[in-house]
Parts: sequence; structure tokens; C-alpha cells
Amino acid sequence: MTELDYVAADELIDEVVEIAEKEKEDTIVLSSGAVVRAKRVPDNLILALHRQYSAPKPPIVTIEEEGRRPRREENPNDPDYVQAMETYQVEMAGRITDLIHLTGMEIISLPDTIKDFEEDDEWMEELEAVGINVPLGKSSRRLLWIRYKIAPTSEDLNKISSVYSRTVGGPEEGAVKVMEERFPSET
Repeated sequence: MTELDYVAADELIDEVVEIAEKEKEDTIVLSSGAVVRAKRVPDNLILALHRQYSAPKPPIVTIEEEGRRPRREENPNDPDYVQAMETYQVEMAGRITDLIHLTGMEIISLPDTIKDFEEDDEWMEELEAVGINVPLGKSSRRLLWIRYKIAPTSEDLNKISSVYSRTVGGPEEGAVKVMEERFPSET
């Protein structure tokens, strides 16, 4: 082997190690023992969520000052509006988490104790036994299966969110524009 062959082999080894490290960064083991990998959620799905579930608008109040003409302006401190915004943000976070579960993560492997979604009917019987309705749609059932069997803890949600944010990155320009529209203007 020549010195050039050793250099080429070293470069190949470095490249393989780099790829393996990158794959390791976006792969996590959840509390269930399932190994998942983050993948990008289509931006159009995030935009569709925001279009379908609009943020509440603050109420308009009339401000009257002596010697001035009455003016109307938004009141973002209205208690009902503040409560509505908190509810909206919690619900939207849940919807985005569900979207990540369904389209933003790939199940790489399952532990021996968990059957694949297509093969497992026991989990549905367990939930129904305690009074939890199992939806009819396949994707809705798969989402519930992921919540119950694959990522059942808040720690799992934090891991998924952290890895997703770190490896897949933030939203594209269109999604950023939608988020900018959610914030009140300075005027």
C-alpha cells in the first residue's frame, strides 16, 4: 500500500465516522426503548394548522380622554383575551407535537416488548378497558399508539422536541412569516 492509499483510507474512515455521528445526533432512545429519528415536517402542514386554527384577536376598546376625540384600540390585557391566548397556545403546541409525532419522526427500532403498530391490537383493548375511546381512523389510531406505547412520558416529548429543533431546524421562510403575523405590530 502506498502513502496515497493510506490517506484515501483515512479520509474514507473520517467520512464514515462523520456520517455515523450525524445519524447518532438525530436519533434518540425513548423511555419505551423505541429508537426514533427526527425528520422534517412539511412546512405546508404547519402553515395549514395555523390557517385552520387562528389565534384569538384582542378586543377593541374605546379610549376617551378629555379634550380629545375618542379612539379605538386593541386591549391585549383583557383577562378573557389573555385566557383565550393561553388556551390557544397550549392547544397549538399539542397540535404541533402531534404533527411531529406523525410526520416528523421515524421509528427506527422497537424493543422486543412492543409490537409494531400494524401487529398490535392489545393496546386498543387496554385503553378501551379504562374508558378511553380509540378513534376509527388509522392515522388517529397510530397517533394514539405513539402517545401510549412509543413516547408515553413528558420526558419523551422534551427529547423529541429538543432533537427535532436541533437537527431539523426551524421553520422555513413561509412558516416564519405566519409566526410574524401572530405578533402585534409596534404601531
